[in-house]
Amino acid sequence: MTIFIAVFGRKKAGKTRTIEMLVHALRREGVRVGVAKHVHHADFTIDTRGKDSWRFTEAGAQTVYIVSPNEWAVIHKVSTDYSEAGLLKLLSPTDVDVLFMEGFYEALSKSRRVVKLVVGRSGEEVSSLLKGCEEPILGCVITSDSADPGFSEKVKTYRVHEGFDTLIDDIKLLLSQRRKS
Repeated sequence: MTIFIAVFGRKKAGKTRTIEMLVHALRREGVRVGVAKHVHHADFTIDTRGKDSWRFTEAGAQTVYIVSPNEWAVIHKVSTDYSEAGLLKLLSPTDVDVLFMEGFYEALSKSRRVVKLVVGRSGEEVSSLLKGCEEPILGCVITSDSADPGFSEKVKTYRVHEGFDTLIDDIKLLLSQRRKS
């Protein structure tokens, strides 16, 4: 069963860099990892005007598969349900152990089925996001070397410059607990 970890943070807080580091470290440990990225722009598309896949969707195909020897992609031209239930239904049929979900704060901050990891440059930045989050919360990542988070002991704090060994261990513990249940 996949563990969903939502990574929340303000713009330029270090979410993408944090996920990159986690993916790299977990892959070295043999963990199958995936990432889902929230794109706020309604007009975003990976489809390119004039290409065959674009022509198929223009003709009315709701789903187009693009397959090459080294990767494949699926384009679904349907309305996306951005609720917690909709996102988890969409992303559940996956073949990964851990799925990091960058963004999706509105839909997932209150979810009891998604583990939260809050990333910020300062304790104040992280605190403001934590106020809107419900358990389970894995912890927070402070991306500034000098920032003092000033949190209570209830929220575990990880720092980018100290490495992520403890955070990786905590994620692996979640995985082993999930596998036992």
